[in-house]
Amino acid sequence: MKAILVSYQAPQAVGHGGHRRAYQVRRDLEDALGADNVLVADNPWGYYAAPKRRTLAAHARRTVSSYLENPLRLMAKTHFSRGFYSLAEFVWYYETLLDSIRGPAVSIIEHAGFSGLIRPNARRRIPTVACVQNLAAFDMSDDLRGRWAVRAKALDFANEYEILARCDDRLFLSRVEAGLIAGLGLSGSLYPYLPVGEIKERLVKVREARSRTTHEQGLFLLLGTVGPANRRASAGRFLDDARQRGLPGGARVVVAGLHTETLLAPGEWPAGVEGRGWLDEDALDALLARVTAVLVPRRDGFGALTRLPELSCAGVPVLVARSVTFAQDPPPGAMVVDDEWDAWCAAMESISRAGRVVAAGDYEAWETAQARPLPGVLKALAR
Repeated sequence: MKAILVSYQAPQAVGHGGHRRAYQVRRDLEDALGADNVLVADNPWGYYAAPKRRTLAAHARRTVSSYLENPLRLMAKTHFSRGFYSLAEFVWYYETLLDSIRGPAVSIIEHAGFSGLIRPNARRRIPTVACVQNLAAFDMSDDLRGRWAVRAKALDFANEYEILARCDDRLFLSRVEAGLIAGLGLSGSLYPYLPVGEIKERLVKVREARSRTTHEQGLFLLLGTVGPANRRASAGRFLDDARQRGLPGGARVVVAGLHTETLLAPGEWPAGVEGRGWLDEDALDALLARVTAVLVPRRDGFGALTRLPELSCAGVPVLVARSVTFAQDPPPGAMVVDDEWDAWCAAMESISRAGRVVAAGDYEAWETAQARPLPGVLKALAR
């Protein structure tokens, strides 16, 4: 059997969490089927034809189609679309790829916006597996204030649910999403994120560096992309609390990750907090070797955080908001914190005094216990 992994971002070891999740799926497919039997179709926007082909008529057709699938967008703007990544040029490329395949195959799509690929798969009797990184209808950066916004978002989710129902199987990164879809009547499995390949090799090196490095007491790292509205709001609330009520005595916080430098204007950062933006891998690894712990104050949102198991693998303790643990099994070293500033301050003071260390054996035992449903799904579809 061959597998076609269809992703909206390159499956690579270096990048944000979406890249690394796609990398995990690719590596797991290669382990199950062999590297020569795994094909990757990513970056759908890169298959746009030359600018002269992007006609006003084509843009108008896509706009009309978007409003037909969700007329409530006339009242409140939302971003999810059935064909978000099903651009005509990409579908043509994908069908050409399918025509080159001989024998049984399976298609793994990482976003419901690839719905335009389900029909070409069905014509060739190729099963489609939705292995989504999150429920996109809920994860898009939309303002949910107002009754029309909520209704428009609900219709987006209904459209996404219909796409998932058309697939032959479903795999979810988040326990919350797997449970929601199961409760609505569709089968599916939890497929948690685990660092693999080059990612895990690098994390093990960070663990080794931590064993040789003196940790800086009171140095914390708030890490993560803040593009989506819900993640931006969580980081912003943490910074607001730090400005208004102050960090615990002796605490310093480095804020790093994609777009984090845009959270506040220069001169507005709270005392003891430094905004660094995106860090390259070497700079991030050096910082992880020194910090007391990483802070994850995310309070809402769908999907699951790839950095939780990664930090545990690297031996780095984490203070994590309770809501994050609804989506995934907390790994060793994760200390759950209630949604109150006093609780965060107390946790930061406690872990600074204790100097907690995540043992390698504890992480490996936790990793071994995690579900790995992909081989079973492939075996069932090959019958």
